[in-house]
Amino acid sequence: MASIAIPKELQKMNRFFEEAGFEAYLVGGAVRDSLRGDFASDWDLATNARPEDVMKIFKKVIPTGIDHGTVT
Repeated sequence: MASIAIPKELQKMNRFFEEAGFEAYLVGGAVRDSLRGDFASDWDLATNARPEDVMKIFKKVIPTGIDHGTVT
């Protein structure tokens, strides 16, 4: 199975989610691109944390899609 080089910033974000009692997973095109050996720059995370929880965990959050359950 291929492995993915996960940027340190994303590893740190995952630790924050875990310390707050949540799970986070890499999803989307960046995973696909990495598995193909292509450059990945637009990383997405899926989590069981609600947007309100994410806004408590991280200082810089943009509620771009808060009505749809997403934040940036």
